[in-house]
Amino acid sequence: MLWVAGWAGILLLVLPMIPRDPRSNGDAFVSIAFAILGVLFVFVPIKMLQRNRTSIKMDKASLTIPTAVFASFVQDRRMFWKDLTFAGITNGGQYLILQFADGTKHKITLAKLTSAGTEQLLLAIDAWAPQCTRSESLLSLREKFQSYDADAPSFTQLWESELGRRFSLSTFIPLEPGTKLRNGTISIERQSSFGGFSAVYICHWRGRKTVLKELSIPDSIDTVSKGKAIELFEREAQILASLDHPSVVKIIDHFQENGRSYIVMEHAAGLTLRQLARTEGARSESTTAQIGLALLDILSYFHEHDPVIIHRDITPDNIIVDSSSGNIKLVDFGASNTFLGTATGTVIGKTSYMPPEQVRGKPTPATDIYGLGCTLFFLLSGRDPEPLTQASIKTERSDASDQMHQLLKDMTELEYRNRPTYTEIKERLNALAGEALPISTATSLKESIVIVGEDQ
Repeated sequence: MLWVAGWAGILLLVLPMIPRDPRSNGDAFVSIAFAILGVLFVFVPIKMLQRNRTSIKMDKASLTIPTAVFASFVQDRRMFWKDLTFAGITNGGQYLILQFADGTKHKITLAKLTSAGTEQLLLAIDAWAPQCTRSESLLSLREKFQSYDADAPSFTQLWESELGRRFSLSTFIPLEPGTKLRNGTISIERQSSFGGFSAVYICHWRGRKTVLKELSIPDSIDTVSKGKAIELFEREAQILASLDHPSVVKIIDHFQENGRSYIVMEHAAGLTLRQLARTEGARSESTTAQIGLALLDILSYFHEHDPVIIHRDITPDNIIVDSSSGNIKLVDFGASNTFLGTATGTVIGKTSYMPPEQVRGKPTPATDIYGLGCTLFFLLSGRDPEPLTQASIKTERSDASDQMHQLLKDMTELEYRNRPTYTEIKERLNALAGEALPISTATSLKESIVIVGEDQ
């Protein structure tokens, strides 16, 4: 329709140029009228087409961005995620620069995208182009979107903020890119995250992409507590390194250097359950039950291990959907919480997911059941549960079934002896799972995304 209007406009521009009787004064007015109509019919359709040029289409294989206006008005360029080599932010946050293997670059004006659109684009780069290099400025922008709502800090945020004030590491300086550790076998590529007690890095271990977790004890801690914490870290790291489960990241190495302790872990590309909730919202009961069954299998493996392993940190932030397989994967352990908690004499963890016995410093295998129940509550609601309470999903979702509501209440009983066993939970989750879609489909980024820019 737009093309017809465009050609009609051109004809209207030409018609007034046809010679007319100069004695007719009315012809001048007719010519002017036709010229104005012609301009409107030509440029309005073009403007409408250009307005749509802020639309970016994405799927798992590629992204398509209109790049230029030619004879055919608009030309789209399709670029493949596998060819993306670099992504960065320039001009003080104005532009996203994407560079591809053939040397071509594309500049996207972030101001033309909605906030949600920008977040979708950053998440797509994480999920579908894990091989590309990201600038520090892009990582900072990504962290801004993936952080909690600054206007409504969670209990966990407030708790961790208080710990940061009490045990600030004024002398702690994160490692710079290119730093070598472990006799040169580990090379730091970039920092992934940084907190008051630790930093996480993307690094290369003997040519293999890995994750390095760095732990440092505050200088104010006494020597005895430091020694006890380091001893505990060494013992737990050895146990974790012996684990072999397809849904648990592998501990590759652990060591101490320059007064700090390190864990080298397998790198798993994907998005955490929290990241997915931010882009896609709450999950259905059937999908939540399926994820619960996958996590229950991991916890069963931990608790049947000799010695028994209590994870102590089952949260949406430590669980990802692997971008290549679509499987659930546990990517972090509570060992660092215990290590630092022992040194500081303070219980460390995410309070919305910690039961009373963990707060008292006496976790049991049922502690992980509580964390799992809280995680399922988050999947269904998109919100962290209130700390030290029984989860009540019906207060968040009126369509929640009585079966799911009661299961979460039972799993988050404040008295750990009253929580259900693995067998009971498995039976109840199986009944709720029904004909759930595969996790790879149900919990990944949408198969096809269109980001439309704001009106300029």
